[in-house]
Amino acid sequence: MSRFFSLLAALWLAATASATAGEAQAVTVKSTGTGAPILLIPGLSNPGDVWNDIAPAISNGREIHIAHYAGFAGAPPIEGPFFDTRIAGLKAYLEKEDLNNVVVIGHSLGGFSAMKLALEAPDRISKIVIVDSVPFLAQFFLGAQNLEQAKPRAEAMRTQLVQMTDGEFEAQQRRFAPTQARDEARQGQIIAWALASDRQTFADATYELLTTDLRQALAEIETPMLVVYPWRSALPFTAEQTDAAYAAQYAKAPSAKMLRIDDSAHFIMFDQPEALAGAINDFLAD
Repeated sequence: MSRFFSLLAALWLAATASATAGEAQAVTVKSTGTGAPILLIPGLSNPGDVWNDIAPAISNGREIHIAHYAGFAGAPPIEGPFFDTRIAGLKAYLEKEDLNNVVVIGHSLGGFSAMKLALEAPDRISKIVIVDSVPFLAQFFLGAQNLEQAKPRAEAMRTQLVQMTDGEFEAQQRRFAPTQARDEARQGQIIAWALASDRQTFADATYELLTTDLRQALAEIETPMLVVYPWRSALPFTAEQTDAAYAAQYAKAPSAKMLRIDDSAHFIMFDQPEALAGAINDFLAD
């Protein structure tokens, strides 16, 4: 990242303030700036800090709100279904702060959250940016074609995650890290966030993510949507195959615009921050 973006990040972080919302601290939110509101939602086991490189680059004339889910990266866990409690917390925050015409940007599990929030609070959302997420992850991750196939595999995965020793879980995360980001330092940060997360929350979130299918529900989302996804030559799929797979997942979304960013792993905000920020700013300017 350029010195310019690094300086902006430092200035933005120095100005942030914290706020909390949602039942039993389901969601904490820090906000800064003034102007049109943007809500940033991180992915599985990640804190709001995952957006630190991007937020300054999209904050010009905008009010930034960054969410952090309970149970992730050191935040205390809570009781209750994962998505029900977190989406309720996000809705409560939007209502409490009286935020309207909100741009919601989510990565991975956060992108899935953005879709659910758009379905439950469409009157408060003006645009959606989804960063490498799909409405039915079990098709990509488990090879399942429907929920009937997905549920037993997802349940087995949840049980395995809960029963792992700390050492086994860390080893799993280390094996998985190279698929998440190209830079080793970034991989280390992603691993640290996972290890600092509540294991039951991690497992429950994974299970719910893999056993929810929003593909048909996307037809109800009329809000303009940008779907950004990565590709790199190390993958066993061509760029064209990747395009087709993501397009099929979003086939029912009437307003989805698809954009591939190359030479990136899952955390596009780490591997290609300037490209991602540019894509977001272009979409918001439309």
